[in-house]
Amino acid sequence: AELQAPADAVLAVWANHALTQQQSDLLLRSCKALADQQWPAWLTAADMLGSPAAQQQQQPSVHSGDRGTSAVSAAEQQVRAACAAWASSTVSLQQLLQLRDAHVSSAGARVHAVELSLSAVGSANNQQHKKEISQYIQSGSIHLQAKRQGQQLNCPNLTFLLAPELQYTVYFSTSIFRAVPMAVTNAAGASAADKLLATVAPQIAATARGLQQGSLEVQLM
Repeated sequence: AELQAPADAVLAVWANHALTQQQSDLLLRSCKALADQQWPAWLTAADMLGSPAAQQQQQPSVHSGDRGTSAVSAAEQQVRAACAAWASSTVSLQQLLQLRDAHVSSAGARVHAVELSLSAVGSANNQQHKKEISQYIQSGSIHLQAKRQGQQLNCPNLTFLLAPELQYTVYFSTSIFRAVPMAVTNAAGASAADKLLATVAPQIAATARGLQQGSLEVQLM
């Protein structure tokens, strides 16, 4: 909300292993701010994150803006540590995609992942969407306005790595098309990516307004 990121950039960070330079810069600025700076008033963290076993582990103290470390919850420390790990990582896009390929090496698994996404989109018989989603499952990225504007997807999205360990643990069928229920559109020939962006853009805009106006709050749990 503070960076006023466009909807396509937010969607790219949710969906893509590969980002444009602009998208990567926005993401890294957010990670560095969440790691080192005082959080905005609308963002808080619960006392603990994760499973009971994870909650019992104590994380080292992390700087919390102008608040004392005694006021920082274990959950906030975990989030800050994760964001610091992403912000300082030197993993390249090639390395990230190699980790993905090693994790999802089965051609059969990828075919099944395409089928699951097509089913979620309701496009089992749409050949355009099938080709597009197949390319997404193969490459790990969808192409929004960036490709149309000639921008290259050449930066890694490090948030696909479990932090702070920076391990690749993404399940083979993970897909943005399964995560977001699609809005109904009457646009003839609309791509699956266009339908996805049309679905989330008004939601992202409404959320940003609510956060900026103080009518919404976010708690990480």
